[in-house]
Amino acid sequence: MVGRLAGEDVFRDRLNELYAESGERLTNRKVMEALKKRGFKISEPYLSQLRSGVRGYPSNEVMSAIAEYFNVSPDYFYTIPCNGDRMRVQSENAKIIDRLSDPSMKKLLTMVNGLPEDLLELLEVIALRLKGSENCNYKKKYSVIR
Repeated sequence: MVGRLAGEDVFRDRLNELYAESGERLTNRKVMEALKKRGFKISEPYLSQLRSGVRGYPSNEVMSAIAEYFNVSPDYFYTIPCNGDRMRVQSENAKIIDRLSDPSMKKLLTMVNGLPEDLLELLEVIALRLKGSENCNYKKKYSVIR
């Protein structure tokens, strides 16, 4: 994920970008009907609320269905593109990281801030694998890393 982490209004902005970039006059009704054909029920007023920002981030299930419809990853809704200004984005991320209270999280995020997208994706895979092994005795096994 390249970009800065998103606030609630970013979901709205990114969703509206997808509508605008669709290449057709896309309406909430068209999206609702297409999702319904795929077996996912969502109301036209709810889509409107998401697009106007009245509603913030939807559930993972809703976000995944919308992402699949537009052929993007759900991660698309969590970041703002860098537009080439990496130093500014990295600086903004550092300010957010400084406000964290968990020293371990602060240290980890400081180390990865500014890494290229492919390395961040690799770290995401590693984190998911670690999450899956939470109940294992990995602290003993990997204690030499520290």
